[in-house]
Amino acid sequence: MNDSEFAASWQRYANDELANIGFETPGLLGATFMADNTELKGLSETFLPETDNFPQRISSSTVGMRDPSPLYGYLLNIENRRRVFTESDYVAQQFAPSFREQTLASFELERINGLVEPNPHIIHPLPYYWDALSDLLEDEDMRTVPLLLMGSSPREQRILAGKGDASDIESRAARVKYHLVERDYRAALAEIAEFQPLAPDVESRLYFEQLRLMSLGLLGELGEEIVDASPLSNDAGLRAWLVRRFL
Repeated sequence: MNDSEFAASWQRYANDELANIGFETPGLLGATFMADNTELKGLSETFLPETDNFPQRISSSTVGMRDPSPLYGYLLNIENRRRVFTESDYVAQQFAPSFREQTLASFELERINGLVEPNPHIIHPLPYYWDALSDLLEDEDMRTVPLLLMGSSPREQRILAGKGDASDIESRAARVKYHLVERDYRAALAEIAEFQPLAPDVESRLYFEQLRLMSLGLLGELGEEIVDASPLSNDAGLRAWLVRRFL
């Protein structure tokens, strides 16, 4: 498939449903790649195929399902997946050059999935949450992925948009995240100021305080005096990151 054929296919079949689950670009879909035909053949050639729809026929036990698996860890490893993708003759033959290029650039974003959905099988290093979120927001094209990372979703935002009265705590929290993915940091800061006194628990208040400090940093308006006055001023890790990133 050449570049023009791939572009036409993506435009024809890609839709909002793909974007809603985080595949906002072809590269993000491609970065779910785990193995090519040669590697899959090697992994599966000693196993008979499933021929029925009885998933508990092998075992109904869930004991050990969350224990680390060397094989699963190998298949999830970002560096290994990128290497196989780059070296695979099958990939080179089947996929358009532009798709391969976008995919290689998107593998790093796959690390963020480990922050959204903790997985004991992940053996590659994960990014720092606030670095990941800031990087996503500085990429003007990303909408769904930062929403998911903040615990929201396009569906939640559509529900919010359809609500008549959106003054409840949940709606305010969701609206902060909406303003952030729209890169309207001043609106996000105004919403945070109204939300924080109403936050249901300390954890929520501190999370939105972190969002406030990040928003000020993204606006270029974060100063050491603001960090010093924050209830998070004693968080050495966050403080070091704020200084490195914004000051």
